[in-house]
Order: sequence, then C-alpha cells, then structure tokens
Amino acid sequence: MLLTVFHTRLNPGAGPEAEALGTRMYEIATSMPGFVSYREFQGADGESVSLVEFASPETLAAWRNHPEHLQAQQIGYVNAHATATAGGDPVEAAALREVLDDVPVSSTKAIHGHLLGAASAMELAVAILAVNKSLLPATAHLDSIDPACALNHVANTPIFDHPVEHALSLSAGFGGTNVALIVSRENSLPSKALKTTIA
Repeated sequence: MLLTVFHTRLNPGAGPEAEALGTRMYEIATSMPGFVSYREFQGADGESVSLVEFASPETLAAWRNHPEHLQAQQIGYVNAHATATAGGDPVEAAALREVLDDVPVSSTKAIHGHLLGAASAMELAVAILAVNKSLLPATAHLDSIDPACALNHVANTPIFDHPVEHALSLSAGFGGTNVALIVSRENSLPSKALKTTIA
C-alpha cells in the first residue's frame, strides 16, 4: 500500500473554482482501480491534510498521470536556480527535462546577481510577477546554450501577454538546503496582463 499526503491551504477569498477543482481531484482519485481510502483533516488555521491510500505504485502512477490531474498541476514557467556552474546547472536541467518536459525556463540571476540568502526571495518575487503580469521573464546575455543544459529557455527577451497559471521557483543552498515553491493565479480575481510593445 502507498500513502500520499497533501497539505493544502486556500487563500482567503478563494473562489468556487478552487473548491470545484479539489472536488474533481477527489472524484478522480476515488474512482481509480486500486484506490483504498481517503481521509481529510482540517486545522483551525485553515490548513487541510489529505491522506490518499493506493494499493500499488501502478495505481498511484495512473492517478498521477490522469490527464485532468496533469492539467491541474501544469507549471507554466520555471525560475531556475541556475548559478552557471558546471556541477549544478546540468543536473538541474536534467531534472527539469525529466519532470516538466518543455516548460519555459529562465534564470534572473544574470540581472540581479546571486544575492546569497536573499536570492530565493527575489526569484520567488519574479515568479509571482510572471503569474500576476502574464509574462515569461528572460535570462539575460544567454547567447550560447550548453547542450547539457538544453531546455525551453526564455533567452534575452521576455515574452509578454503569456498567461501563466502556475510558476515554480527553484532555490538550492549550501549544505543541501533545497526549496521548490509554486505560486498560482487566483482565478476569481480579474486577470491583469502587461501590455508592452517591443520594437
């Protein structure tokens, strides 16, 4: 048996779309052959913990790869850690290719530098801007791409008027400190797109 644990906290004022999506994911999980049980616990602070039990790794994989489940968690942009090191970048690129396939990727360190302890906060802010302003930030000065780092790079010029539902910010630190944060659009709020013309 396999137990999958989900921690969820809805933003205050989240619209009915969020609740409907959660209900639909529950329906998909419980209808899978090999589904065993589902339990949900609600905290006083608004956080919920869901426990979904499957009979086998194959059942879990089938649920994880269900088209609606994949669509619900589709990442539209990645702000990579990308410190331009031979030891780190190829490993990060290989992981992104394997997990997220052709997702648009950039690193903004070429603009603001490596801010050490503040780097993850800055890059998360960039990911939030990508979602809120419907844009794909670019990696500055990216003219030649190492084949070991082949990805769907957003190079040199940002792409505007490109809606992003979910953006991922990756950060890694000394001593094995790793963080992957996902920010998502609040669909009950009006969408704002940055209108810009590039000559």
